[in-house]
Amino acid sequence: MRAAAEWITSFLAGPKPSAARLAALLTDSGTEIETCEKGAAGWFLEAAITSNRPDEFSHLGLARDVAAVLGRVLVLPPHEAQATGPATATKVRVSVEDAARTPRYTARVITGLSNGVSPEWMQRRLLAAGQRPINAVVDITNYVMLECGQPLHAFDLARLNGAALCVRAARPGEKLAALNGKALLLGAEDLVIADAAGPQALAGVMGGTGSEVTSNTTSIVIEAAVFDARTVRSAARRHQLRTESGHRFERGVDRSACSRAGERAARLVLELCGGTLCTESVDCGGAGDSHSPISFRPAAVRRVMGVAMPARKMRAWFEALGCTVAEATDCWNVTAPRWRHDLHREIDLVEEVVRLAGLARIPERLSMPLMVATEPPVRLLRAEAQDLLAGLGCHECVTPDFVREGAEAAADLHLQAIALVALVPVRSGEGVLRRSLLPSLLKVARLNQDQGNGTPALFEVGPVNALGAANAPVRRQLLGVLLAGEWRTARAVLDAVLALRGVSASPEALDASPEAMEAACSALDAASSARFCKGEQVLAFLGTPVAALLQGLRHKPLYLEVDLEALEAAGTTQRRFAGLPRYPAMVRDLALKVADAVPYSAVEKAVHGAGAADIEALDLFDLYRGASIGAGMKSLNIRITFRSASGTLTATEVDQRLQRIVVHIAAATAAEVRGA
Repeated sequence: MRAAAEWITSFLAGPKPSAARLAALLTDSGTEIETCEKGAAGWFLEAAITSNRPDEFSHLGLARDVAAVLGRVLVLPPHEAQATGPATATKVRVSVEDAARTPRYTARVITGLSNGVSPEWMQRRLLAAGQRPINAVVDITNYVMLECGQPLHAFDLARLNGAALCVRAARPGEKLAALNGKALLLGAEDLVIADAAGPQALAGVMGGTGSEVTSNTTSIVIEAAVFDARTVRSAARRHQLRTESGHRFERGVDRSACSRAGERAARLVLELCGGTLCTESVDCGGAGDSHSPISFRPAAVRRVMGVAMPARKMRAWFEALGCTVAEATDCWNVTAPRWRHDLHREIDLVEEVVRLAGLARIPERLSMPLMVATEPPVRLLRAEAQDLLAGLGCHECVTPDFVREGAEAAADLHLQAIALVALVPVRSGEGVLRRSLLPSLLKVARLNQDQGNGTPALFEVGPVNALGAANAPVRRQLLGVLLAGEWRTARAVLDAVLALRGVSASPEALDASPEAMEAACSALDAASSARFCKGEQVLAFLGTPVAALLQGLRHKPLYLEVDLEALEAAGTTQRRFAGLPRYPAMVRDLALKVADAVPYSAVEKAVHGAGAADIEALDLFDLYRGASIGAGMKSLNIRITFRSASGTLTATEVDQRLQRIVVHIAAATAAEVRGA
């Protein structure tokens, strides 16, 4: 809200504080002043008023807080307006059909006025508060709204059909020519003020041009009402209208202040425009009930604030805010004024004492322990893995922790523990907590296949649970990735994940014996899968899922699963960089025919055990089984990269090293070089 500093201080008895002093006092008492500047019309403040303090959407409301802090008397503006016309004077007929959305509606009629230009002092205050002067009557309604917070509207009585107003729901198809020049199409959810011909105003939001007050207006109806906050908010959003009156109605206005605000506006009209105020006025709905007393214990302030406040001081603050106080020995009955909708409990009154005393009065506890919050390392690794895989084109999945009984429940790579079963599963047949992410990802893959989405690369980061030794629960954070492609692609993805913590691991064959498979409840085919370790710690598994899990899937994917907690413990976030190589590399490919039972790890071990120097990298880039190879055999295509740090290798030197490797592989694995 934009407020004129001179306007606020006009309500304070005694010396007038400066604009800067006002800003400091209001900010210290809980109403933040974002801006304090001097404009063409004088100093103004920009107040950031919270939604629970609608009483502060007025200059009088801000002045009341300042007066309470300074201990000054609040000087209220005169509002009494004496009727000057006979009881039979011209008046408007008012009816309220929608009382549920119109708790109170008041109206006063003034005839024979002369509408002109508002006085300089009023225009100056309106301009400082951000309002544009229009004419005396309209300026008075805006002035009273900014003064006390109650929105008002003036109708030109001569332009009302039948000299009647009805507050009702709009009829479908009705239209309103609004004051902003827009034609509003109304519906039954809109609340309007209508005459005999149709809507003349959208309740609480904006009036219409049909009854607009102009410089030629000689008789008016001054409306001061309370409209339902939700109705006003919905209408403002629906018709995209943001007005000062709507802003106040949305947050709640004081029902008991309607009559006073209407009377204040009538008094100003009589003073500035002349005219005759009709004796009879309209008041539908009444002032409503007062607030119930709140039990307040002065000792609660010390308990919350940490310092005691004098009872005399607290009582003075409450009364300055408009509260009624009935004192007792240990407990007071404090009745909040009707304009304070936010005071209901004892703690609300304690907060009033704290803010008026000033936050600086609250003692600091220098011994308060401070703790620096740090992100758990595994959570950071999880986020890095998610970013990496998303960057590689994989789609992240979030799936339930429960899987079906049978092969899905038996899938277990990392935990090697007993499955946990829900006594009352959410879905029948799916009551086992998963021990691997593979069944969940395969379910997503089948769904995409059935919907014609192809075979997207999928990944999930999530927990797995089981029952470990001594019946202790085991929970691990795993990364599962399901890929449709070659082993080499999957291995590259795995290496990229391991590299997040600077770890490199070589594959080790899975134990394919029936006893080991039964103990491990493995989810992967041992003949085409491997595990990756660092020391004794298993970091990951990579391979082809067992046939029991692939039912309904038309392709055979590759799956890798990484234990993020183990990877975090095995690696480091520190990165080491080597300089660019000074000499070129030489690459040689070997196609090896070897028994199917021989794992690739044995071939890899044989290559490095041949004693050949200058091996920079070893990659498996193709695996083939078929009739041309022979039953029980497979073909492994490996690529060896040679590079020397001391000079450029010659082709003869590389061929000699390669020959030693071939001999060593043949001796260690009985492999044959194809095409030799």
